[in-house]
Amino acid sequence: MRFLMLIWGIQRPERRAAENAAAAAAAADAPPTAQPAPPGTPLELPAPATAQTPLINTEGTNNNNAPQDLSSVYYRFWFALLGGAFLFLHVASWPPPHRHIFVTIFTFLASSFWVPQVYRNVMRGCRKAFSWEYILGTSACRLVPVLYLMCYSDNIFMYEGEWKVGVGVVAWVVLQVGVMWVQEVAGPRVFVPGNVSSSILPPNSGSLCFLE
Repeated sequence: MRFLMLIWGIQRPERRAAENAAAAAAAADAPPTAQPAPPGTPLELPAPATAQTPLINTEGTNNNNAPQDLSSVYYRFWFALLGGAFLFLHVASWPPPHRHIFVTIFTFLASSFWVPQVYRNVMRGCRKAFSWEYILGTSACRLVPVLYLMCYSDNIFMYEGEWKVGVGVVAWVVLQVGVMWVQEVAGPRVFVPGNVSSSILPPNSGSLCFLE
C-alpha cells in the first residue's frame, strides 16, 4: 500500500496537468452560448474569446478532489486484496485441469508487469524510465517464484507445474524487456503509426523520463 501511495503521489501532478489540458481543450472547442437579450435591445455579436480570458478554473477542483482520489486508491487496493483471496479459495476447490488452466493464465497475467510501462513510455514519449540494472534485476527476481512453481516438482505448494509454462513465461518477460530496449534505442513510439502518433498522442517529453 505504501508503494502504491508513493506512485500515486509522484504521478499526481502529471494527472492534474493532463486534466487541465483536457478541460481547456474542451472549453476552447465548445461553441459560445449567447445570453437572451431584453426586449428592444439591438442585436450585437459577442466579443471574440481571447487567450487571456480564463475559460475554466480547474486548480481548485483538482485540489478538492485529492482526498477523493486518495480514498479511491485505498478502496481499490482492499477490494482487490479481499476479492483475490476469495477467488483463490474458490479456485482451490476446482478440478485439477480447470485449476491448472486458471493458474497458467494468472501466471502470464502476473508476469506482464512491464506492459504498463511500455504503454506509459508511448503515452509520455519517454525513451527510458528505469535503469537497466533495475529492469533486469526486477525481471529476474519475479521469475524465480514462477520457475520454482512450474519447474520444481517438490515445491512446498505441492503444485504439479509444467516446465513448458515456465519457459513460456520467461520468453514473455524477455519480450517485454526487448520492447523497452527497442523503445530506448529507436524511440518510444516506434511501433505506433505516424498519423496516429501526431493526431492522438501528446508530444514527446524528452529522451529520458524518470519518475522524479
